[in-house]
Amino acid sequence: MYFRESDVLEIDQIIPKILGDKDKYKNLQILHKHCHDEKTIEDGSVAKYT
Repeated sequence: MYFRESDVLEIDQIIPKILGDKDKYKNLQILHKHCHDEKTIEDGSVAKYT
């Protein structure tokens, strides 16, 4: 997918901090909000916070 001016974007940690990685620049990526939501559910990090 491509980013457009009207898109809602979020910064994502490729490997979540809860799973052992740090908030380092090389571990960050920009995702569409809906893609970030899906990734968070799939990588299990959302269950760790609830």
